[in-house]
Amino acid sequence: MSKVFKLLVLPLIYLSLTKGGKNPQLKFLRELISVMEEGREVRTIMVIKHSRDENCHLDQWNPSGSPILRANEMGSIRISGYFNDQAVILACMGENSDYGLLKSLVNAMDNMRQERIILWSHREPTKMLLDYISQQADRYNFVQMIIVAMNDDLDAVPSLRQLNPYPTPRCCQLTNISNIKGPSFYGSGLSFHGRTAILKESVDSNIRFKVWSPSGPISLSELKDYEIVQFAVKYNLSLKLYDQNDSKSDHFDIQLGPRFITKDFPTQMAFVSPNTACSLIVIVPCSPKWRFMDVLHKLGVLKLIGCSLIAYVVFVLIETLILWLTHRISGREVRLTSLNPLLNPRAFRGILGLPFPEFRRSSISLRQLFLVISVFGLVYSNFVSCTLSALLMKPAQNPQVRNFKELRDSGMITILDKYTHSFIEKHIDPEFFDNVLPNYLIFQKKETLRMLLNFNDSYSYIMYTTTWRSLKTLQKSLDERVFCESESLTIAWNLPRMYVLGNNSVLKWMLTRYITYIPQTGIFEAWTEELPKILKLFYNVTYPRRIKEGAVPLSIQHLSWIWHLLVIGESIAIVVFILEILLQKRNQHTSNMRGRSREDDDFV
Repeated sequence: MSKVFKLLVLPLIYLSLTKGGKNPQLKFLRELISVMEEGREVRTIMVIKHSRDENCHLDQWNPSGSPILRANEMGSIRISGYFNDQAVILACMGENSDYGLLKSLVNAMDNMRQERIILWSHREPTKMLLDYISQQADRYNFVQMIIVAMNDDLDAVPSLRQLNPYPTPRCCQLTNISNIKGPSFYGSGLSFHGRTAILKESVDSNIRFKVWSPSGPISLSELKDYEIVQFAVKYNLSLKLYDQNDSKSDHFDIQLGPRFITKDFPTQMAFVSPNTACSLIVIVPCSPKWRFMDVLHKLGVLKLIGCSLIAYVVFVLIETLILWLTHRISGREVRLTSLNPLLNPRAFRGILGLPFPEFRRSSISLRQLFLVISVFGLVYSNFVSCTLSALLMKPAQNPQVRNFKELRDSGMITILDKYTHSFIEKHIDPEFFDNVLPNYLIFQKKETLRMLLNFNDSYSYIMYTTTWRSLKTLQKSLDERVFCESESLTIAWNLPRMYVLGNNSVLKWMLTRYITYIPQTGIFEAWTEELPKILKLFYNVTYPRRIKEGAVPLSIQHLSWIWHLLVIGESIAIVVFILEILLQKRNQHTSNMRGRSREDDDFV
């Protein structure tokens, strides 16, 4: 029975595939899909038609390479979250009753309505149908749409219309089909042609400063919001502020003030750019004094010690090898003990750049080795001396506290805003402020900004790394060193931020591309350098000049950390001196014992 079933079914499937392959309408459809793939790859194809439509040729179309989803107006299906979003949707439009298929597309393409759509019609669309399609495209934010009109005559030339979505959707006839290329045929457009985008002010910040835009003055809350203004200028987009008093509409296109990605915005994940990520850190006042551990860290003591040990081992090994070969060639007796390589005063003196004695009968190879170690000691000692001199001349710029434990023990109060406090409690650690940072105050961003601009170093502050870079630029421009950062005072690393967009926003693709590439141009760094002028001009801020002390002669208190280094160096020198004395006595005792043994042998 199964064999009979295979014999009957397999030929039918083959005939269906061959029939679809010979149909010129379906051949044209394959060519149209290949043109679309030149701009962007197609991973999913969805075919939707009316349940009573028996004349749709798409039933015979079975392309290879991409999965096909088939549905009708009675089914409910959603592509986003279940299938690949790089999709092409084909809707078979027939009678007037099929117009409801566009509503089915709305549900199927939720959160991806900017993807490619082909409306496949059996006859030339009427003006009423085109107007209806334009209205639905404007209502549901359809952007990329092609209308293909195919007559019943298989040899008829298809009629194509393309949806121009900006500034208002309208369908335009495509006349020269044969010369159409992929990018020009199905490009996403490089201009919004004056389309109006509604901006909503940030709800997390009370900072407001106005900047110019082609549509008029726009109120921003932070420097990063200026990207939206430049985006509007580049792509011919008109900006309009959201009217909170208008109760008839709550629609907006972009909400200023990027926010961290959370579970509250799951539909925005595809919109995120790695360049928008930043970290949450705590900045603290700088310490005006050098600590001993700071000096060791700045000097790179571990690297210096490692370099000197490597030089010592190499010098001792080469010297021992040369002495052994010299004595072996001359036939003299050589006795090397384990203390010879461990305690070599010439190696210590050479590395430290000090003079050291030579052997009376030193070979040329040994003298060359002494020359190399002398040059190394000269460079090494001068490098350490120059580094110490630079530390003496450089003002201290180190954080008063280096980790959260020291911050808690110091009792210093930390300032942060309400949104950051809520984000840390909900999405990082609910007990963070109870266990890690108990001393804190919540201020508005405007008050926090005023405290930072006045260089109020009585508090520590939680901020983004982007804000910290702007603050460092401000300190550098004013020749001030008030606030410092520490690697151990980081709350969270590389958290992506984004602007809040409406679901299925028509700005999503273009804004994503713009935000992705703008950091590579260096424009944001140029804005940061102009930050002091911007704040002074728009925020009416005056920077207080700190009263700096005049030149004060150095005292013992200023050089307290140098005494630590001096004590350590003298201690090492004393230990080496004692070892040299012990080693000398041991050698004398050994030589005396040898002399007595020789006398005994002569006596015998």
